[in-house]
Amino acid sequence: MNRQRQGITQSGVLIIVIASINMLLLLCTCMLMHNHLMPYFGVNVQPASSQFIMGILDRSNTHYISITAGEEPRFFLRSKEIKGGWIGVEKALNALDGDTPGRINIIINADEAVALGTTQRLIDLILTHGFTCAIAAQSATTSTP
Repeated sequence: MNRQRQGITQSGVLIIVIASINMLLLLCTCMLMHNHLMPYFGVNVQPASSQFIMGILDRSNTHYISITAGEEPRFFLRSKEIKGGWIGVEKALNALDGDTPGRINIIINADEAVALGTTQRLIDLILTHGFTCAIAAQSATTSTP
């Protein structure tokens, strides 16, 4: 009787160990496939195309501001939405101010459907703070004659 109990106990421990290993493998698989399992929510900015693409900048002092198209443009700094419209953008730029504003690079990633006036207004705000500014573009797929 005692041997029978010992056999049941050993098989129970073996089942628990196998189940734990399976759960661990399932967890690892879910973590590795996380990008494909979970939907992403956010915005998709499609910049205009250009045959002239910007070179490498000092990335430690580079910030990206994205603008989405629409009646009221939405602004994103470091992929976080700037709340408050233009006043929020002004506050975000004030937060970036430092001792050497000329060394701070801001790249504008504006959707191709954003009005030129909106982009120009943002450029003016950036230059007013003394930052350098560039407009991002995607590589042109058509060849030039």
